[in-house]
Amino acid sequence: MLKAVSISNVAVIKDLTVEFPDGFTVITGETGAGKSVLLDSVAFCLGAKASKDMIRTGETRAEVTAVFDAPRGAESDDDGEITLYRSITDDGKSIAKINGKAVSTSVLRETAKNLMSIHGQQDSGALSEKSEIIKMLDEYVGLDGELAEYDEKYEKFCELSSRLSELKGSLKDKAMMLDILSYQLKEIDSAKLSDPDEEDKLVIIRQKLRSFEKVSKNVSVVEKALVENEKGITAVYMLDRAASAIRQLSDVMPEAEATASRLEEIKYEVTTIADSVSSIIDDDDLDDPERKLDAVEKRLTLLKRIRSKYGETVSDVIQKRDEIKTKLSELSNSDDTIQDLENAIAEARSACETAADSISAKRRAAAQALTGEISSVLYDLDMPKVRFLVSVTKRIKDGMADLDRRGYDDVDFLVSANVGEEMQPISRIASGGELSRIMLAVKSSMQKDSGVTSVFDEIDAGVSGATSERIGRKLREMSRASQLICITHSAQIASLADTHFKISKSEKGGRVESSVEKLDRDGRIKELSRIIGGVKITKKVIDTAEEMLKKND
Repeated sequence: MLKAVSISNVAVIKDLTVEFPDGFTVITGETGAGKSVLLDSVAFCLGAKASKDMIRTGETRAEVTAVFDAPRGAESDDDGEITLYRSITDDGKSIAKINGKAVSTSVLRETAKNLMSIHGQQDSGALSEKSEIIKMLDEYVGLDGELAEYDEKYEKFCELSSRLSELKGSLKDKAMMLDILSYQLKEIDSAKLSDPDEEDKLVIIRQKLRSFEKVSKNVSVVEKALVENEKGITAVYMLDRAASAIRQLSDVMPEAEATASRLEEIKYEVTTIADSVSSIIDDDDLDDPERKLDAVEKRLTLLKRIRSKYGETVSDVIQKRDEIKTKLSELSNSDDTIQDLENAIAEARSACETAADSISAKRRAAAQALTGEISSVLYDLDMPKVRFLVSVTKRIKDGMADLDRRGYDDVDFLVSANVGEEMQPISRIASGGELSRIMLAVKSSMQKDSGVTSVFDEIDAGVSGATSERIGRKLREMSRASQLICITHSAQIASLADTHFKISKSEKGGRVESSVEKLDRDGRIKELSRIIGGVKITKKVIDTAEEMLKKND
């Protein structure tokens, strides 16, 4: 649900904040008052294309913030809200944020899809895109679980098909590829790689050997100070003597034994430290550190050369070696491998088609039911001659089902607006009024309590009277499931709303500026009278407006 929109420096809007309630809200106003600017501002905040031309003259930045109640499962702030922010400067730079965190416009747009949908008079939007229509039908059916299972099967099918294509491609130059792969395998094997961390360990050893004199000297200092020297006076020796002396004080010191034990524990810890330091240098280091350093340098050089050819890390090279060995085996036994892969692909395709058959059957059943529901709504919206069909057809390629991520179905919305006309995709409907009502019928039939706010822009275009009232009643019905906002010129639709805002413009400081007012009952009667009567508002017009509100209470 949209809670509030704040707009700053967009065209005729200087500084505007509107708080939206739940239910059915309408926005009315005279032509040019700023309704389209308000809607364009919201669309901009949801990720629509940005243009610096939208910035109010004389300003350097336009900003829009929209605050939503977070739908179930969505990441929100501490108040359970999602705040979208977007700005654009006069140099064309746009910034997008979600809950104060900078994001890309694509992320903003993806998030906004789950918060609000805007439907314009001439914008068929998702209703004209097959990729979106099939998603809508699948959501209507509730196929998430089955599609996830199908996707696992399809992923396996694609992986096997890719391996077969790669193998067949390599067979064109089989002899050359065998030579190349054999050389690569031999080169990697000659390096005798087994420890993924070998290079890191060698770097530490190299550093030790490069400063061997300093390391050796300091190790000797630690050993002599802690455990062993010519004079025999070491930390371990002194701790032993102190512990023994403390035990002699047991007659006058009740805690003597415990204290002596603590000193012995310290002695053991000191011994452990000395052993740890001594282990830095092994016997081989003492024999010939220069020779060992040379060996380490050569090994590191070899590892660097191998990595430059086969991977960023030793671990990558080891993995690459396994891949090369697999490819070499496949090539050496290509005929058997191809047959095995073809059998596996046939089995994987069969599993995909079985799953796709089940999905398609549910889509077809749902399409038939949805066709009836939408047709019924269209009849209610005064379009009895319009024929509507949710079309589900099977794609065929080379005599087989043409599989993709969602199965093998093409789903489309087909419409015939007049008797005798051929059914055609909804995107080809010419009349804006027809398109708006068809869009409303589809939205109404497929609507679920998703928490997504629906915005309809001038859905009353091209209709009037009883048809407008029917549209208004359908909008109000839809708003009981989720918030709905409608920009309208229709008094019939406006009279059915739970909340009525009026947008108007006035001159301030020599500049035109838009403002929004939430109307009380008297204000609504006055605004409905303006819509009905135009310039001349008579007592009869006012009575009609009042009667409309009373009728729809």
